[in-house]
Amino acid sequence: MINTLPKTRESITHGDIVFIYVWGVIRHWGIVTSAGTVISNSGRHGGVIEQSFEDFSCGQVPERVGYLGSLSPWDVEQRARSMLGVRYSAVTRNCEHFAYWAHGEEPKSPQVSTVIMSIGLALTGAAILSRAR
Repeated sequence: MINTLPKTRESITHGDIVFIYVWGVIRHWGIVTSAGTVISNSGRHGGVIEQSFEDFSCGQVPERVGYLGSLSPWDVEQRARSMLGVRYSAVTRNCEHFAYWAHGEEPKSPQVSTVIMSIGLALTGAAILSRAR
């Protein structure tokens, strides 16, 4: 079954990374396949899954992150498919780590880094305030 990709602000093509918002602030990333499905590493589903564009979208219009690496779309899709069934970890193996890795890049999660930095700053601020009293 071939899914029709929705119209968005930018054209979405095979190998692209797309995202939707979860809880209004977290970006959930996925990789568009040649069949128009999306492969993503989903905490809700417990790991790497392939689903229809509609199921991935959860009623939203996904936005395009783009194309991160220099691998061909076919290589990106093959790498993504090789991870189907691998378990999810919010800190070390989430949807961003997965998308970077599938594109041949070093796995990383800017969202996790931002959260960790924010927690560190909050704890530092709390420690400074408690000493000032």
